[in-house]
Amino acid sequence: MTDTLNPIFPEATRSSNVVPFGSASSSFAEVTALHIANEPGFDELPAEFLISDEGVYQRRPVSDGDEELVLICSPIFVRGSCRRADGNCWGRVVDIKDPDGKLHRHIVDEAEFSGGTAALLRPLRALGLVLEPVEKADQSVVKLLRSWRPSNRFTRADVLGYLEAQIEAFVDHYNHQRYHESLNNVTPADVYFGRDKAILQQREKIKRKTLEARRLHHSQRAA
Repeated sequence: MTDTLNPIFPEATRSSNVVPFGSASSSFAEVTALHIANEPGFDELPAEFLISDEGVYQRRPVSDGDEELVLICSPIFVRGSCRRADGNCWGRVVDIKDPDGKLHRHIVDEAEFSGGTAALLRPLRALGLVLEPVEKADQSVVKLLRSWRPSNRFTRADVLGYLEAQIEAFVDHYNHQRYHESLNNVTPADVYFGRDKAILQQREKIKRKTLEARRLHHSQRAA
């Protein structure tokens, strides 16, 4: 699946069933989530959990009726519920922040909650979700996903395969083939991979040699 339509480097990575906001995508089910409401805050986050830049904390009981905050995983956010326009195929729209700080969007189908914990978390971990080495961290994350129900709504829509191919072709052309005047007539990929300076230096050498050849030619004709 294409993660992003943004034609600016770095290029998007490909991940199954990831639907960052504002993109077209296809997955094994060829579905995407189209945003139709404002992003919620964390006011509907279950009281048992807290979220910080470091990750998700769970309140866990300890002796004497006290409780402690235990870090269970890296940042993950349930943005809302999604369904098809006909009312079928309900799921949760989830954002995962990977170790590089990038957000990935994933649809967790409601049917997946009736399966095993490992199977549900496998695609999330592939996108960069990190479970902390604490007892029952995986079960706690599933509990968070199951109980966090923001009122935000998304619509799932089919995306034809040829549309993804067109998008990929456009991104490739924009990043690798189209020269940009604002970038001194090199491609975004040239700048991103650090090739632009060498390209501009080579162009300058060619330009100087061309001007010297022209001056020599004119001087010979004038003699």
